Amino acid sequence: MNVSKIGFYGYTKPAKVYNKRQEQGQTQAQNPSLSATRPLLKNNQADTFRQNLSFGVQYLTQIDTTKNLETLPVKRRRFIEKISAPPEKGKELSRFDYLIINNEELIKSFGKRGLPLHRSRYEFSKKMVKMLPALKFETLQSKMGIQLHKGKGLFFPDYGYTGILNTEELGTTGREGRIKEECERFLYDNCSGSSIIELNELTGSFTNGLPEFINCIGKKQSEEHDYSVDIHSVLLIANLIKDPRYKTLSDDDKFVLKMTALLHDIAKPEGYRDPYHAYRAESLCKLFLREYDLTPEMNERILKTIGQHQWLRWYNLADASEEKINEIVEKYDSPTDYKMALMFAKADLAATSKEVYKKFAPLLEDEPQRPLREAVEKKFNMKF
Repeated sequence: MNVSKIGFYGYTKPAKVYNKRQEQGQTQAQNPSLSATRPLLKNNQADTFRQNLSFGVQYLTQIDTTKNLETLPVKRRRFIEKISAPPEKGKELSRFDYLIINNEELIKSFGKRGLPLHRSRYEFSKKMVKMLPALKFETLQSKMGIQLHKGKGLFFPDYGYTGILNTEELGTTGREGRIKEECERFLYDNCSGSSIIELNELTGSFTNGLPEFINCIGKKQSEEHDYSVDIHSVLLIANLIKDPRYKTLSDDDKFVLKMTALLHDIAKPEGYRDPYHAYRAESLCKLFLREYDLTPEMNERILKTIGQHQWLRWYNLADASEEKINEIVEKYDSPTDYKMALMFAKADLAATSKEVYKKFAPLLEDEPQRPLREAVEKKFNMKF
């Protein structure tokens, strides 16, 4: 057998076979109709394919251009518009609410891992632990507004951080400049790590328009929780939407509840409980919520609801004392505030774990709530 050519992978081709293929190629070149007997695509299909490909390139270019042109304030405004939008005509839910309800089981499946991100919390924290120089570790942590930690485990230790990442005080040169660039990529140039379109859209809402929420994505909670902070927060919104009382609220009331749900646990430390995290969350949110171009009244309502979201725990610990009841009711500006507090507490418990819900949900029943309800009725001169 004559050898005429060595192939790409090192094997040899018989001369006769190789020459035969050459002859076939020459025949097709001489008679083009032969090569068209079994085309890859029909003419009309090929035209459609080219049009779609051209449109796809234009569309992706447009997205990339828009992304580059939009500033953070514009992205924040778009997020506020999306989360506060009323239901579309002929539909029961807004687009934002639909994305959560339609993907609720999928969101639950992420458990304590959090929503998938292109730049994950774990990888970012791990990189920061390595990048921060030992002599300036505490100083740079203070500038960044966080406290990094490396958990237990020899081969696969947990990495994370507590606090809200801030890059304003970091320098722009040397190692500190590189650390700042990495932080800004994590916060402002992040995106969903999922290939599921609707989940991608939902996560993209947060990464584009609510970058502070990225600090919650994948953050572990205490052992009593079944979910990470972000999954817990999104499931809390799902529970609110499914509550029959949700439909009776105004669009502003719904917006307050959803923003509170997303931000109420933002100050939680990684991996353990903090009985004062509600107060800390209110203080932290004051630092950035003004950037979202909300009215002062709306801003104050959200902050107040965040700071008071643990009212049921305080009410229970105080054994419904008159002093604690008056302290809670003093924060309400209307009877609707009390109704919203009941809804939020129930949804919050249900998004924690079955054991926690079973233990504390009875406190929201009529009889345990009677002293507080009567105080609200007395303050506003009305009856529920």
